[in-house]
Amino acid sequence: MAASGADRISALPDEVLLHELSLLPAREAVRASLLARRWCYLWCSAPRLRIDQRDGFRSIAAMNGFVNRLLLLRDHSSALEECQFDVTTYFSDDYKHVDFWIRQALCCQVRSLRFQSHSLYLLSKLADAPGCFLDFSSCPVLEDLNMTSSDCWRLSPLLESMPALVTAFIRIGKTCEDYKIIDDGSDDSVVLLRGLSDAANLELTAKDDKTCIFRRDLRYCPIFSKLKTLVLNEWCVDAHVISSLICFLQHSPILEKLTLQLPVRTNYTVDTESSYIPRNQCFASKLVNIVEVKCYENDERMHGVMKVLSSCGVPSERISVQHWNFPSS
Repeated sequence: MAASGADRISALPDEVLLHELSLLPAREAVRASLLARRWCYLWCSAPRLRIDQRDGFRSIAAMNGFVNRLLLLRDHSSALEECQFDVTTYFSDDYKHVDFWIRQALCCQVRSLRFQSHSLYLLSKLADAPGCFLDFSSCPVLEDLNMTSSDCWRLSPLLESMPALVTAFIRIGKTCEDYKIIDDGSDDSVVLLRGLSDAANLELTAKDDKTCIFRRDLRYCPIFSKLKTLVLNEWCVDAHVISSLICFLQHSPILEKLTLQLPVRTNYTVDTESSYIPRNQCFASKLVNIVEVKCYENDERMHGVMKVLSSCGVPSERISVQHWNFPSS
């Protein structure tokens, strides 16, 4: 307030005020409506929403009423650039609430959807409940998707077609499986990768090289016709699954940059050299300018990686190896 009592902040353009509200957690943005009459409904048009359970909500059930009103009362004529959910504590029935939240965010034509949780149980449970599933096809303008988890509780989230997707980051936990999905040998059996196949930038990582969902999808691998940058970690380069790396190289016709992250392993066993050689002739995209491999020194997996890249036509001068330092004891 100025000395004269004039409210100079409220005199700012709507675009400036909405930007400021977008920097606040959603609960604080709503509380800002008490500042002045002009602020009463600005939160309904905020271009970004950050909904965090740690903002005073003891449980998902406790925050459900707030989130429902936040999304249902939103001005749908205003673009929702980003919506982020951060969930920490949950119970078995909470997936019903989360399902409704995500459906509402998608109905708002959200461009960037981010869901963070200690477990993807809440998301994957949707695929197992009658009438509840994650249908991203209802959001054709979704451009950025970020899903991280430490555990999937043996179920994988289902991703439908997302034609406007530009960037996707998917990190799968140790026990994520796809046993609920019927494998009939058709393209419809693809759980994750088909929905991500339009992305230009893709990062697929897993905490355990035994995580099967990525490798399973690659058996019916879609064409990544727009993919330019790809980041993978050790799940795709171990000797017994090196074909996963080959599959990506075969199905990414305009790939420009590939990054492989190989953390330290203690239980690695070397397979025969034949495991590294593609059965059919494979040529990586001629547009590949750089392949970055990040690993520790003397990593035995490098032999297989170099063998595959060479057999796929990637010259050694385009391969950059960066060695991590071992953590000090």
